[in-house]
Amino acid sequence: MNVKFFVLFITISWHLTVACTIFSLQDGDRVFVGKNFDWPIDDGLICLNPSGIQKSGLRQEGSDAIRWVSTYGSISFNQFGLEFPLGGMNEAGLVIEEASYSLSRYPDWNSVATLNEFQWIQYCLDTKATVPELIRSLSEIGIKPLFIRLHYFVCDLFGACVIIEFIDGELKIYSGESLPKPVLTNNSYENSLDYLRRHAGYGGNLPIRTGPESPVRFVRTTVLLDSLVNEKTIDRSDVFSILESVKQNDTQWQIVYDPGTMSVHYRTHNILQQQICLSDWNYKIEQPMIKKLGMSGPFREFTSDFSIAYLNEVFGQYVSLGELSVTESDEFQLHFSDYILNLYKSK
Repeated sequence: MNVKFFVLFITISWHLTVACTIFSLQDGDRVFVGKNFDWPIDDGLICLNPSGIQKSGLRQEGSDAIRWVSTYGSISFNQFGLEFPLGGMNEAGLVIEEASYSLSRYPDWNSVATLNEFQWIQYCLDTKATVPELIRSLSEIGIKPLFIRLHYFVCDLFGACVIIEFIDGELKIYSGESLPKPVLTNNSYENSLDYLRRHAGYGGNLPIRTGPESPVRFVRTTVLLDSLVNEKTIDRSDVFSILESVKQNDTQWQIVYDPGTMSVHYRTHNILQQQICLSDWNYKIEQPMIKKLGMSGPFREFTSDFSIAYLNEVFGQYVSLGELSVTESDEFQLHFSDYILNLYKSK
């Protein structure tokens, strides 16, 4: 990745309104993770990512490219093409999701190698099986954003969950007792908890209300989760019910991860609920399998023609919304395509 491209990324200013909601719901040893992806652009891919692939990260200025081999296959939901997921689950049952947080400020990392905000997700899906493994790796590999500042929600098959944030240049990790409410929206976790404590039933007297604001969604999601305590056996329909309660006008995807059954359930604004079982797939394949979100039908083998056409479509939407110039869009497509096609030596 050359310096010109790096500068292009960090000088882009995004104006789109972003609102995502993520949470976990546990019933004994079983854990579900739910995600609403709220964003004006609905383009997306579902990717079945192979194991046994040698990879290197998209190189960033001041950091050597990180190299690894994908130990685990995974399913991921991507908007910017292969290897740049917004979230996913691997065959070990590790789930990673992200939400934007514009006030994130990352450490300098100094001598620590870095990956961009999306490839870090793929790296962890490729190489980590549990939350403790992932947390340990944060001392070895940092995150340097290309264009969106994020925080992360991670759970594993055994019910361990963690929120990872970057506040005032410091890495913040919330787990166990420091994660009393397993919910993440688009404010810092500490600020979200402070706002929750101002509400009836949580130490204050504010009424519970609905609305698109991040603190409001955090509170409402928490209330809905707490209402299920000591109720009937929890299943994924409860997760979808909560997602519907905090749905926005621009909610494009709703995803429920079920590591216990190695399945992912999702729906979009234009298709009914679909299910993918990770155990049905052999991840020891040479090429990823992909299909567009919002489209029914089978997965298809990744090809260079598909990749180029897809990236042209998604970045074209960013141009039409005024978020990118045509020149910037061309730069994105060129570098993303070169990286992905060289990685998979695609047909």
